[in-house]
Amino acid sequence: MDNLVLRGNTYHFVRRVPRDLQSVLGKKIWKVSLKTSNLREAEAKARRVGVELDAMFKTHRGNPHASLAATASATARRSFKAEMALKRNHTPKHLEEYEAAELADEAASKAWADAREKAVPNADRLSLELIALEQQRADDAITLAAYAGKPLDTTTPYAKLLYASRGKDNASTKKERRRGIEISAATRPIRETVLREDLKPLAQFTRLRDDPNNPRIKTAMGLWFADRQQGESAKKRHTTALNRFVELHGNIPIGEITRRMVESFAKTIEGLTDHRLLPPIKRGGLVTIPDLPKVSAPTVERHIGAIKALSNFAVEKGWIAASPATGVRAPKDTRPKASKRRSFTTEERSILMARAVEEHGENGDMVWLIRLAAYTGCRLEEMAQLGKVNVKRVDGVAVIEIDDLDGRKLKTRDSVRSIPLHPAIASGFMMFSQSPSKGTRVFSFTPDGGGRFANALSGEFGRLMDRANLTDPRLVFHSFRHGLKRAMSNSRVDPDARRAILGHRAKDAHGDYEGHSLAALAAELEKVPILF
Repeated sequence: MDNLVLRGNTYHFVRRVPRDLQSVLGKKIWKVSLKTSNLREAEAKARRVGVELDAMFKTHRGNPHASLAATASATARRSFKAEMALKRNHTPKHLEEYEAAELADEAASKAWADAREKAVPNADRLSLELIALEQQRADDAITLAAYAGKPLDTTTPYAKLLYASRGKDNASTKKERRRGIEISAATRPIRETVLREDLKPLAQFTRLRDDPNNPRIKTAMGLWFADRQQGESAKKRHTTALNRFVELHGNIPIGEITRRMVESFAKTIEGLTDHRLLPPIKRGGLVTIPDLPKVSAPTVERHIGAIKALSNFAVEKGWIAASPATGVRAPKDTRPKASKRRSFTTEERSILMARAVEEHGENGDMVWLIRLAAYTGCRLEEMAQLGKVNVKRVDGVAVIEIDDLDGRKLKTRDSVRSIPLHPAIASGFMMFSQSPSKGTRVFSFTPDGGGRFANALSGEFGRLMDRANLTDPRLVFHSFRHGLKRAMSNSRVDPDARRAILGHRAKDAHGDYEGHSLAALAAELEKVPILF
């Protein structure tokens, strides 16, 4: 639902108050905490709040005192706008156009609401009933799982509470509930089918209306992604930033974004807690926890950059005349240079490897992930998603191929590359990767709901580091990449070969053409000494 906003771990109902009632109610935005982290429960509550809010708006509109107040407010608003227009050297024509646009928007909103009610009378009541049936289906599944002693396949607080509660039922209660579930399972599908058919005409009204010449932020974001065909990592980064902007200011039309909003957004992001220190359920929102480290200046810069990039796209499309984010800057990065990532020392690599072998065995997935990272400099996601087809011999050289085929994801187009395997791991990794006990992938790591591996693996690697007593916060999995870069530099590996191995962009246009052969890259990589 477009009126739902997740703040921290709690859903809120947020809705703009009609202009004619803003002075009467004393609010422009109506916000209500739904006091739940369960999406389905929040949707059901939000629909109830929406129905109550519609009824309240209708009551106030029918009150003659409210009508008089609204008229007075409209007069005051027009007077204020006229005064501002004179200050900004706007002509009376500009003011008339602005007022006409406002009246047209109000008329369009009323027509939209009337058309929705005409298409599906009692739509809110029917929607609530359908949600209740769907929730009952989910609750019944949790109940049966609890009675059978099966593990819970969801981690929402509501599901955990219900699961624990059902586990305490006695024999007679279980028998009664099972009977009720059987009856519901027989009758519910019929009612659900009828409700879905009745609600089909409502599909055209479920999204916020968008002016083609002034789309809302989320619509503009979708059009931007489709037009630019950005990579997955860029989309994820921009989506997080723009969703936070929407959470702060609402999913407003792109033309209503002001410089003050962008400055307020930058200030808000500057005060956020570093999401890497938060549990997964709290990441991605506007969470501030005292006494925990805040986000870095580059993170603030990336958030402002997303607003600037979307605004520039809006300028190109003619939706706005100029970007409201121009000139807004992130704070200066004041972190000590010594606080940034560093490479593993030889001793630290050996300690970490010994701990990994002790816990996972000589041929464990984590052990080979560490070895591969140290000798190829690959990113964590690139390695975790490797398919068996990506490990092969080409022209007699053992290589791994990094690509974005078969659902694999890459950071940039320059990440597509073939990397020779260092003699220290070539034969061993070739045997490990082709183990018949494995599936189509080299490693048996499990992706998250978004199909990514790095989030869970980063945490697992960090805990392994802690158990190995390597607690320096500057040491992360990406330190292997820094380490290989330094090792190749110390070994005088050709700079172009280094870029080709690490997947960095070529230095100039000449480098965009095919450079070193695989044999030549393998010869350069052999200069790197044994790392463990």
